[in-house]
Amino acid sequence: MDINALEKLLQSQQAQHLMEMQQQQEQHKLEMQDLLNAIRHLNVPDLNVQANNSPTRKIKDLADSMIDFTYDPEKNGIFETWYARYKSIFTLETNDLSESMKIRLLLIKFQQSDYQRYADAILPQEPHELTFNDTTNKLKKLFGYKETKFSQRHKCFNLTKEESEDFITYSARINKQAEKFDIVNCTPNDLKVLLFISGLKSSKDSIILEKLLNKVDTQYVRIEAAADRNARDAIVKLTLQDLVNEAERIICLKKDKSTVIDSALTTDINNLSDPGKNLNNSSQVDHGNISTNFEDVLTDNEDSKVNSSNQHDGFIKKRMTSLAYQTRSTRGQASDYLRF
Repeated sequence: MDINALEKLLQSQQAQHLMEMQQQQEQHKLEMQDLLNAIRHLNVPDLNVQANNSPTRKIKDLADSMIDFTYDPEKNGIFETWYARYKSIFTLETNDLSESMKIRLLLIKFQQSDYQRYADAILPQEPHELTFNDTTNKLKKLFGYKETKFSQRHKCFNLTKEESEDFITYSARINKQAEKFDIVNCTPNDLKVLLFISGLKSSKDSIILEKLLNKVDTQYVRIEAAADRNARDAIVKLTLQDLVNEAERIICLKKDKSTVIDSALTTDINNLSDPGKNLNNSSQVDHGNISTNFEDVLTDNEDSKVNSSNQHDGFIKKRMTSLAYQTRSTRGQASDYLRF
């Protein structure tokens, strides 16, 4: 066989081999296509799609769409404001996640120091042991404003535009303080109470002011601790007349205090002015444990009656001065007691 015939034979065999390989590839493609069709017909989930829709992957994607929470109450950086910005994520986009997964998504945006503060505050419970609603409520209290509701509302009356401030910035400050004022939940009685207390600027009303502020703050604490709106509405709020009644009550207590102290002082002075009675009864006044037993002062020597009389008069003067000082001190202590 010559060379040309051999080359033709080899080329013929190669062509046939290539044709067979192509046919096998086509057959393989058809078989794969049939297999994919069968998988789709049986509703077997795609592994890649399943991986992309896993809870871990979803948490990561949602976490990347939110900025980290940084607690800074002076710049309105509180948890309630941050949560309001992303509330739709937790109420709409996480319906298919468990409670623990939602809590994990929430706390993953906290700095380590803030997370540790929260974890310490709920001990002996662990973060995953609480419900999502309990978690958000505790975070609102722990990372909220560090001032009373009265203080937040009172500041609105002192807002003024700075000389270097433009109107846009000024309006933003007004809007911020108005939100902290909580206009929506401020009733006419709340406003009257606020105006009444804000006007007590005299120093002689300082004790009354402290008492009224304490009553108002106690009311706000009870309202914020209420479980729901119905519980908040059930709380009886202070009225203007309640404040007037409390102020009058405090004034009456101050008068009663003065009556008691003045009566005690009069009794002590009368006892000192009658030394014979004191000597017979061996009485003692319990102000500073100073004895008024004049037998210890007077001498038994009849020849020194003049000196004894002088000593007695001097003792009475010192004793009356001491009683006056102690009375002033007692009044001061009583004022401090009423203050609290």
